[in-house]
Amino acid sequence: MRITNLLFSFKGDIDRGQYLAGWIVVIVLAIIGMFILKAGNPMPVETIQAGVVLSQKIDMNNATQLSSMSALKATVASLISLLLFAFALFGVVAITVKRLRNMGWNVWLAVLLFIPIITHLLTIVCFFVPAKKLRGGF
Repeated sequence: MRITNLLFSFKGDIDRGQYLAGWIVVIVLAIIGMFILKAGNPMPVETIQAGVVLSQKIDMNNATQLSSMSALKATVASLISLLLFAFALFGVVAITVKRLRNMGWNVWLAVLLFIPIITHLLTIVCFFVPAKKLRGGF
């Protein structure tokens, strides 16, 4: 299965191996987004988690001396990171829908991905529950 069909399509179903491959691609996208966000931020950032700046050390003298190019750089980096995180989120939903279909479960359970603790449980379940038996015992 091509990577674009894996991450950006809701058609079909995928097995556990393809689900793992999809998660690896999503994690790589998120890491790239975080590096781009860090590279484009002109101020030192203490903590970045899931693309959200949690705390910054801001020196007001330094902050006023930022050039318009560095502000533009930070804006472009933030937009690119936001786009990568959106692709990653869409990919997680797409692979989870296909994996739920493969397990024979209702695909609307993918809505549970947006509940913080349940997300991890659903992901673990999708990794370990085998596919449904095909008709004819195959």
